[in-house]
Amino acid sequence: LWHELLAINPKRALSFYEEAFGYQVKTVARDSGRDYNVLWSSGEPRGAVLQNPFDDVRSIWIPYVRVEDPEALAERAVALGGKIVIRPRPEVRNGTLAVVLDPSGAPVALQKWAPSIDAKEQP
Repeated sequence: LWHELLAINPKRALSFYEEAFGYQVKTVARDSGRDYNVLWSSGEPRGAVLQNPFDDVRSIWIPYVRVEDPEALAERAVALGGKIVIRPRPEVRNGTLAVVLDPSGAPVALQKWAPSIDAKEQP
């Protein structure tokens, strides 16, 4: 399980989590121009903070679940009363990501990681 904060103001959010919880931040520059800020404590990655790409969505924490087939699970979520927000497509994490809402409206990301990626190399 992995968590990412899609923040309207990432700098402000990072400052809060550094001060409130003592997290250290390691920033990874991305080709998209959006920094990926990993929160670390006790030598372990705990989650990440990045710019919210959606104009009409408040800042929100999204849990990521490691799965083998994001598309199949997204379709299953729909069959169970959920909704697909992001379908797997090549321009979003190489087609390895789907985001669904459960029947109560809570988001969850379904991510397929390469076999060589461990917890310290999350997206």
